Amino acid sequence: MLHLALDYQLIERVPRIRMEKAELPDPVFLEEEEIDRLVAAVPVEWRLFVLTAVRTGLRRGELMGLRWDDLRLEVERPSLRVQRSVRQEDGGKLGEKPPKGGKPRSVPLTRDLAAALHTARPTTVHRTSLVFPGPLQGYLDHQRIWKMLVQAGKDAGLDKHVHPHLLRHTFASLCYKRGIPPQVVQLWLGHAHITTTERYAHLAPNAGEDLIDLLVSPAGTTTPAAPCAIRGNTTGNTKGGQET
Repeated sequence: MLHLALDYQLIERVPRIRMEKAELPDPVFLEEEEIDRLVAAVPVEWRLFVLTAVRTGLRRGELMGLRWDDLRLEVERPSLRVQRSVRQEDGGKLGEKPPKGGKPRSVPLTRDLAAALHTARPTTVHRTSLVFPGPLQGYLDHQRIWKMLVQAGKDAGLDKHVHPHLLRHTFASLCYKRGIPPQVVQLWLGHAHITTTERYAHLAPNAGEDLIDLLVSPAGTTTPAAPCAIRGNTTGNTKGGQET
C-alpha cells in the first residue's frame, strides 16, 4: 500500500517501520497431580502414548512416526532417537518428513517409561513397526489424538484445555522446575533457538544459584586470598578529595 502511494507521488518516501515483536503468553502446562489424573482418565490403549508424550516432550507428529528401532531399551541409560515426523501432505495424505529443524535428536527415557515401553513391545514385532500404530497398522489420525485428549481432560475434571502440545509444554515445564539446564532442555525438545526454550524460565527464577558452590572444593580447603594492603596515605585522606 505504501509503495502504491509512492508511485502516485502521494508520499515522498516509504517510511521504515519497525515491527514490535509481541510477547508470547506463558505456556499452560499440567502439574504432576494433574498428569496422574489425566493418565488415569485416558482409555487403557492410549495410556502409553500419553505417558510417552509427557515424559519425552515429543511433538505429535514425532510420536506418530516413532518406530521400535528408534528405542534403546536394553542399555544402562535408555533413550529414543527422533528421526522423523508424520505430517499431512498435499491432498490430506499423511507422510514422513524429517523432524522440525531437520536434525535428528536423542531424548533419554525415564525408568518408568522405559519399563512401560519394554513391557508393551511385542515379542515378534518388526523393528521398523510403529510404536503407536493406527488402524490396519497405519498412522494414527491427528483428529483422533486431539479428540481423545480433549475427552480425557474432561473426564479427569481438569480445568485446562488438554491438547497434544500441552503435553510438550508440560515436559518442558517440569524440566525447568527440576533444575535441568536450559541448554539440555533445548536439545531434548529440538528447539532451534534457546529463546524458544527460555519461555519456561520463569518457572525456575533461581535456577543455577547452587552451582556457585562448585567453585569451592568440597572439603573446603580453598585458601582465602590475603587482604590487599592499601597503599598511600594511611590517614585516610585522598588526593584532591577524590578516591584514587
